[in-house]
Amino acid sequence: MVRARGIKSTTAFQVTKVVYQHTCCATNLESNHRQSKKKVLGHFIAEVLAGDYNRVYRGNEIVRDINSKFPINISYQQAWWTKQYALLMLRGKKEDSFTKLPAYLHNLVKHNPGTVTQIRTDTDN
Repeated sequence: MVRARGIKSTTAFQVTKVVYQHTCCATNLESNHRQSKKKVLGHFIAEVLAGDYNRVYRGNEIVRDINSKFPINISYQQAWWTKQYALLMLRGKKEDSFTKLPAYLHNLVKHNPGTVTQIRTDTDN
């Protein structure tokens, strides 16, 4: 529990009391707990996918693997979003890859004499 009060004439506040004891029991979680979300489970899936980017990892396999590793059940949709988050962690955003392209092409020409590169962009760059 945390208690705080506003400080007059400011947007700041002052914490007046903190109780550090956590009152929720982690052993009483339901098997389909809403907090078992993509970011937490994404780390598990990222470990499975790391180094094997060509692996076809289907939603039903993810559901099965998560259910065998953790005492929770997730839906197929949660499995799909979890996989998308894991791939984002491993590969990064597609947009970021495009911003790295000029540097990649520069290094390609630098280390491979005679190589010719060209980037064409549309109106959206």
